Amino acid sequence: MTDYKLILLERDVARRVAVLTLNRPEVHNALNADIRYEIDAALDRVVADDGIGALVITGAGAKSFSVGADLKSPESNHSVSDFGHYLPGKRQKSQWYDKLICFPKGVVSAVNGYCAGSGLQLAMAADVVVASTNAAFWMPQAGLGLAPHVPTMVRMARFMGQQRVMQMALTGRRMNGETAARVGLACEVVAPEQLLDAARDIAADMAKVPQLSIQVTKESFLQGMELAWEQLTRVDAWKEFCMYQNDARKASHQAFAERSANR
Repeated sequence: MTDYKLILLERDVARRVAVLTLNRPEVHNALNADIRYEIDAALDRVVADDGIGALVITGAGAKSFSVGADLKSPESNHSVSDFGHYLPGKRQKSQWYDKLICFPKGVVSAVNGYCAGSGLQLAMAADVVVASTNAAFWMPQAGLGLAPHVPTMVRMARFMGQQRVMQMALTGRRMNGETAARVGLACEVVAPEQLLDAARDIAADMAKVPQLSIQVTKESFLQGMELAWEQLTRVDAWKEFCMYQNDARKASHQAFAERSANR
């Protein structure tokens, strides 16, 4: 799975895990139109691959996950009067983000070094973030006369609270990996040399779970974050009823009953 120029996509067949690596270390894995296109295509490829149950996203090199948009790239510079061209480009730029948020398989971000701007957006679209002790998360947009990606700010606020997000967004201050794990932005922090193994282990555990269970769990959780309590309990009841009808659930319960009978 190497027919890409700016990313690497590797398959671990035994563990049913794919690893997508942003591969522009010479520019800190900055994101331009070409790498976004390759990310988008790779995500479709992973979804269609029944041999893959989970995805790890990381960055090449020892310095960066991704510093975000490539400011030297033409599509990163638009005039105020160019909104007619900017909006379609913006939609294309966010296509991979929308796919990741609704991705039907488990996704783990392995963050080492700089993780900023739209690189932070990419990392935060995962289900689970693992950070190295060398990680540095930040939002540089305000200092560049811009504003951070709103869905990412809202998502981060659910992890670690509004005030911490606003501090990062309005000051450009950086958060290290240990702090990110402490406040809930990352699920754990490990040494850089352990990062990819830790992320692969989590992804491998996800890949063992029936895909329908992963998909329904993710979809219902995302919906539940937006619903009132009464609506949430109704959605949960319907989800539970549907899940009881699937073959994987029946097989696992049958296996459990047989093990219990043989004790």
